[in-house]
Amino acid sequence: MGEKTTLTLHDVTDTLGEDDELYAEALQIAGTVFEEVEALFGDENYESRAGWFKDESNDEGDVVFAKDTPHGRMVTISTELPMPTEDVIRETWDGVETLPQWNQNINFASRIAAPTPNFDIVTYGNNDVLVVSGREFVSARVWRKVDDGYILASRSVKIPSFKSKHKGKVR
Repeated sequence: MGEKTTLTLHDVTDTLGEDDELYAEALQIAGTVFEEVEALFGDENYESRAGWFKDESNDEGDVVFAKDTPHGRMVTISTELPMPTEDVIRETWDGVETLPQWNQNINFASRIAAPTPNFDIVTYGNNDVLVVSGREFVSARVWRKVDDGYILASRSVKIPSFKSKHKGKVR
């Protein structure tokens, strides 16, 4: 039996079982993006959005800011929701399949695997827009409780064993 892949963040360790070792690279990528996101939130320019540009806004006053990074475009939005943060993170984590019900841009969403309670791999796709085919995303996610809030970080990954059930989507 080989050594198991682990990720420790904020005193919580995710350990892959033998059958989940095919997700080892995805776990490491999720850990890396978590650390990048945490550093970003801790950056002195984050609150003022210095170095970010306004990408979109809505009628409720929510503004999406974006920043181009070596891994592609990163986006951030701050909003207040009328529910406890524990409920928000639980719904965000466990309710991935309901994404198309409340986001009209999402065509489908599902969990591919959940090797640990704090690490999973999901797939979701957006709708076709005019003549542009919708995209399918495969993403590794990891979350932790940090101080009085939560961080959930995600990055696209390649899972060779995953075969899409959605024809016509570009991955």
